[in-house]
Amino acid sequence: MPDFPGKIRSHGCAARGREMARILKIGRDEWKKEKGYGRRWKVECTFSDAKRLFGDILRSRTRQTDVEETVAKALLLNEYKGIRMRCQGSR
Repeated sequence: MPDFPGKIRSHGCAARGREMARILKIGRDEWKKEKGYGRRWKVECTFSDAKRLFGDILRSRTRQTDVEETVAKALLLNEYKGIRMRCQGSR
C-alpha cells in the first residue's frame, strides 16, 4: 500500500511514530530547535579532539585516579580550545 502525504508510518516503533506526528504538527525546522537536533556533532568533535591530544586510554590504576585524570584532561582540553580560539580570532 503506498504512503499518502500526511500519513504516518512508524514501521513498528511507537517512539518514531510520535516524533513523526510532532514533525507533521509543528514542522521540521521547529522540531529540530525543540529537540536540539544538530548538537551531536559538537560533542563528537570534542571527543575527537580529546582522543587526538591525549589518546583513548586512561593511564591511572584506580577509580579515584581515573576521575582525577579525566577531570585534568577535560580542563586541559578546555584551555587548549580557548587558546586556539584566541589565536584564530587574532588573524
